[in-house]
Amino acid sequence: AAAFIAQPSFAASSPARTLLNENRLDEGAAVCRQFEVLSTIDVDNFVACAWIYLRTDRMDGAERFVEKIRKSTLAASELSLLNAYGDIKRKRYEQARLSLNRLMDELRGQPLGPVAQELSAELYEAVGQADTAAFIYKQVATDDPSRARAHWGLGRYYLSRGDIGRAKTHLQQAARLWPRHIGSRYNLAVVLLQANEVDEAAKLLGQCYKINKADPGVLEQLGVVLEKRGNVAEAVKFWRKAISVSPDSSVAKEKLASYGTGAIDALIDQGQYDQALTQLNSLGKKVATEPAFQLRRAIIFRYQQKSDQALPILTKYIQSTPKDPVAHRELGICHTNLKKWDKAAVNFKQAIDLDPTNGLNHAWLAYIFEVRKKWPEARAQWASAVKLLSDSADLARARRRLASVESKMGGKSVEKEREPEPEREEPAKEENQAPERGMWESAPPSGAQVPQ
Repeated sequence: AAAFIAQPSFAASSPARTLLNENRLDEGAAVCRQFEVLSTIDVDNFVACAWIYLRTDRMDGAERFVEKIRKSTLAASELSLLNAYGDIKRKRYEQARLSLNRLMDELRGQPLGPVAQELSAELYEAVGQADTAAFIYKQVATDDPSRARAHWGLGRYYLSRGDIGRAKTHLQQAARLWPRHIGSRYNLAVVLLQANEVDEAAKLLGQCYKINKADPGVLEQLGVVLEKRGNVAEAVKFWRKAISVSPDSSVAKEKLASYGTGAIDALIDQGQYDQALTQLNSLGKKVATEPAFQLRRAIIFRYQQKSDQALPILTKYIQSTPKDPVAHRELGICHTNLKKWDKAAVNFKQAIDLDPTNGLNHAWLAYIFEVRKKWPEARAQWASAVKLLSDSADLARARRRLASVESKMGGKSVEKEREPEPEREEPAKEENQAPERGMWESAPPSGAQVPQ
């Protein structure tokens, strides 16, 4: 929102005008609701309320104030500016351009001249011509350094261009001129955090938080400040609150996923499944339904011998993340525990197709072939598992199973003494793929290690 200069005949201290000039639009809207019911004409407050309502997308209310203003001749120029801005809001860009070009000529050198220029810059921003908008904002700020709207526009422009130094200068000016403006303080805080100026960023974000305790961006960045200070527990609280306000808060989701999955994985590694489930549930419903957490929920259920509960979660997860070999193997283990051998075989084959270098995938498919007494297929898969497994316990079990299958076949061992293999590059992980972790390599008997 812009700060506007009243015409000389208007009272500079009128409440709606003051709130408009300081860009306190939410407070201004509350005040303007009182002016809506006035039967007398209060031109300056009505003009200011029309601006406030337009800038907060209360189009019908703005039009009612405009109708009242038309009854007075005191605000003819500002009424023209309001109409031009209304055209911008309604995306009547060509009509707005013609009006503003005329108004910039008519109002040059007058108090409302900079307003016409700023609105012209906003028009160019709206149609994607950011460079032209910045050129106009620069003219306004050079002629009158007290124009907060011009500094705010330039701050955002330089920020989008990666020019942090100039962005910081103009954002600081906007924040100084607009003492309760969240946007300028928030963006300035982000710039300062990038420069690792944590204390100054924290001060600005604290000011934002006092103004609005439910702004998701502010909550996210306060969490980042606490994270940088080493207070992750408190940071998590702010990220959770950001998610509760706005489920699409990307920073909060990323941070909670990072810290949340790490804590849950550690508990699963230790066999503390109830505690892992409690930790997962504590993240809140919106976060806990993210795919990475749903995969872990399914794994916890499967470790708790609740394969029937893990099954639908894994099925749904694979629908959204079909190239995750861990999920296919986990689904196969669930089907194995439920004695659904054919479905399990399909799952393990899919896991092998996606990650043929993981010995566990071959070991589990070998186990299914054993159950179905398909000895040659079982021997081939156990042989592959022996070549690929690195965990000593898993490797020992795989060798025993291979020897057992070969004895049933009455044949000779197919395992040759393993020679050191050259280092090979690990296959690239899918972006949404859960990482291979020790917890899946060293699970209890019902887990994802080589079947007994």
